[in-house]
Amino acid sequence: MKFDAGKARLIFSFGISFLLAKVAIYVIPLLIAKFASASTYSALEFAQSMASLACTLVIGPVLDGLSHHHLTRHRDRLAPEARVVMWCSIGVSVALMMAVQIGDGDPRWWITAAVFALVANQNVLTTMARAYGWRHATAWSDGLATLLLGLAVAFAFLLAEHAVELWIGILVLVFSAAMAAVVQLGRVKRHWSDTRARLFGAFDVGWSMTLLGVFAIWQSTSGRILLGAVSPEAIPVYSVAFRLVGIALGVHQLASVALFRRIYVARTREADRLFAIILVGVGGATFVVMLAAPLVIEVVHFNALAPDSRADFLAVLASLGVFFFASSAYNWLQFRLNRLRLSGKPILPMIVISALGAGVILAAPGYFAGHIGMFCWVLAAQSILYLMVAWIVLARRNLPHKRTAVVSIAGTLVLGALGLALQAVG
Repeated sequence: MKFDAGKARLIFSFGISFLLAKVAIYVIPLLIAKFASASTYSALEFAQSMASLACTLVIGPVLDGLSHHHLTRHRDRLAPEARVVMWCSIGVSVALMMAVQIGDGDPRWWITAAVFALVANQNVLTTMARAYGWRHATAWSDGLATLLLGLAVAFAFLLAEHAVELWIGILVLVFSAAMAAVVQLGRVKRHWSDTRARLFGAFDVGWSMTLLGVFAIWQSTSGRILLGAVSPEAIPVYSVAFRLVGIALGVHQLASVALFRRIYVARTREADRLFAIILVGVGGATFVVMLAAPLVIEVVHFNALAPDSRADFLAVLASLGVFFFASSAYNWLQFRLNRLRLSGKPILPMIVISALGAGVILAAPGYFAGHIGMFCWVLAAQSILYLMVAWIVLARRNLPHKRTAVVSIAGTLVLGALGLALQAVG
């Protein structure tokens, strides 16, 4: 086969762009944990989690519907609809920030209100980049909220010594408006009646996709949200462990950026083969990161962590490998459910699973506040059940992903055993 120098350069440049983007995205939260106080870091992690969940519920149906129409019907540009969603999200953030200030002015909710627009606008840009196949742009847009939030934190520490959270909220809102202004410069115009019709049409198609996607977002955010209710002081140790092990999901994200269009339209056999290969990579990366994580907290002093937090860190780490691996497998099957218009089928059992998981934790807050390891195992079990439900729905439609199932079972067992061994060794 003849060597294609042009294609090789494109692959190499994308690899470098992706690597730089992900290093920045994964390092920034850890830098915040290193230099910020426990209360500030806890507020930031809680805010980003709450805002991510809220954005999925509020604007997710429109974005999923627009993306689906563009990919399956080759619709034209999405910029007019994107502008409406972005400016409306900023309006919601401004209203919420005013409500917080009128109320008790809780820093956690002030930052959450501001970050809503930031995450919403990131999601809009990521939807556009993925739909158009802009791989370089997707590599950066997927974590743009984290990058800009880190920048806002840095500026806030420079501008103020005491009102840091207040300045973070203001700067985040400014960055959100700048993102919307960039999209506003686009040349594509459309009459308002057409734009409105496309937005409502997208909602009709996308609502079931979003309901399914909410569970993926709940997977990644529920730990910090529930800890906010059960044990806010445990958010830093959970979040640092979460961020460290989450580095392994770089493999998942690389595949989702590079292969999104191919996977979305692939037949079941090809998709199953690709999922299995990707999950082997995710599992291997997770294994390595779990081994390295205890060494990292020994070498790097995180200001947000208490000096005696190693035992809690290892208790959290024990289940995170299983949690991330099962979440990755579920997210791939979610692609298939969306593409095959089956996204509404698993919603009821997943609502039950989510309610049970949250209910168990909230029913015994005192116990889980003192046993953060068990708290994390409940979240890991929830992820496994999500994966099982998605797989069964596809299998009942004669679309079994057998290789995905085999790799998922093997990876879960290996990573679970590794986590328990690390906790036992201490």
